[in-house]
Amino acid sequence: MDKSRRPRVATWAAFPWPRPSSQGSLAIHELRSERRLWFYGLGMMVPMLYFARRYPLRGNGERLLDIGVMSEYQRDEYLIFIASLVLLFTLYIFALHESRKISTGRALRPVFTCAALLGTAMTWMYPVSATDIYIYAWRSRLFTHYGVNPIRAYFKHYSADPWMRFASEEWTGRVSPYGPLWNLLAAPITLVADNRMVVALWGFKLLSLVCFLLCGWIIVRALQASSGRHSVTGAIFFLWNPLVLWEAVGNGHNDVVMLVPILLAFLMWSTKRDSLVVPLLVVATLIKYLAAPLIPLAAIALASRAESWRKLCWIVGESVVLSLLWIMIAFYPFYDFGAVLLSVAEQSTLTSASLATLVRYVLDELLPGVDAWPWIKLVSASIVLVTVAWQMAVLWRKPARLPRVTFEVVYVLLVVSIFFRPWYLILLVGIAALHLSEWPLYRTVVWTITSMLSYPFFIWITAWLQLKDPKVLVASVLLTFGLPLLITIMEWMWGRDQRTSTA
Repeated sequence: MDKSRRPRVATWAAFPWPRPSSQGSLAIHELRSERRLWFYGLGMMVPMLYFARRYPLRGNGERLLDIGVMSEYQRDEYLIFIASLVLLFTLYIFALHESRKISTGRALRPVFTCAALLGTAMTWMYPVSATDIYIYAWRSRLFTHYGVNPIRAYFKHYSADPWMRFASEEWTGRVSPYGPLWNLLAAPITLVADNRMVVALWGFKLLSLVCFLLCGWIIVRALQASSGRHSVTGAIFFLWNPLVLWEAVGNGHNDVVMLVPILLAFLMWSTKRDSLVVPLLVVATLIKYLAAPLIPLAAIALASRAESWRKLCWIVGESVVLSLLWIMIAFYPFYDFGAVLLSVAEQSTLTSASLATLVRYVLDELLPGVDAWPWIKLVSASIVLVTVAWQMAVLWRKPARLPRVTFEVVYVLLVVSIFFRPWYLILLVGIAALHLSEWPLYRTVVWTITSMLSYPFFIWITAWLQLKDPKVLVASVLLTFGLPLLITIMEWMWGRDQRTSTA
């Protein structure tokens, strides 16, 4: 018999079993990454639910409290707070790492579902580390109840008002530090609340929650439009950041409201709807003046990438018309432009635990009798102006660097500011989420960690050790700014070749 014609015997190895494909392997890996994201996000819910239950808004909204009073400065509360921060930031960093391994379509459900759950938990928490949400309420009441301009009026002149008990002496004698458009956004809340402060607090909390989730959605869309990569990482970077959750929703700061038009401006930039970029930044500035330095940056970038003079003239014309329209809307019904100048002038007199304040303290010790504060403010303003001018020159040559340039300007602005608060980092986190460059991510995450760690220092350690103002100032500034500045120096030394590296 011819061996070549012998029938072949079927074996298990020869049978055409379905073999694992690269697509099947990828699907398995993505499923594992999705499950890990669910685990990390739901794991972050544990400390958030603890905060909401231990420091509830319900039942406490009619009185001014803080986390120290509510915890009675107990050592156990301090240890739980520290452990909660460690757990939150650990899971947050793990989630950022995992987000690089999963497609956008598969990750959006766990990312936004967990963000919504985390944000909702924070709406139930009393604003334990800031009373700004109360300031929003009684200052808006000047408009809705008395019909006066909240930017110019002083609440101390309405001493018989039932909400006077929620106002601190420091702020009743100052005009509003917020833009005129914020008055219109806040007015419906206090109009509905009438004399019920709790209703006003819930209104501002819900506004913050909506803007918080909207920011995450805009970040995803902007990243998809610009590069199509890492949109999941950008969403997690902002939505799951513990400081953003604590400050934007937990304490209800209006920085997250200001961030919405800023992120929309970058979305318009990515989709090349250039006529809307500057007007949206004007809207942000009309909510809070912190956004003002971003306007010239965007303007020079738009001018640089305009395809022709005719196109540039069209962009300028539309931008001016839309910006003026928003200005007219924002100043309604008072149209008191001088009130804005008064507000900015009064803000320049505020001080806090900032680098500038630390420099002032050191100079006062070294040079007693010499008032160095005007010079410190001048140097601080000069640094910001030089930084903006320098980065505008960069954008004229490379307009595509607008997100990175914006990050650097905001970073410098916050570092040299004479008045710094941890919730100002909400803006920095949102802009960093749009760029996702390696070193800026390091700086931002570390700064949010050190800023959150400043709270247990201010609340518990200062009370336990009965520290006085100079010691508190030095320790808090070194704690908050030290490590982020060290990382910045490391970037200058070793990170110049990694400007385009991604998260």
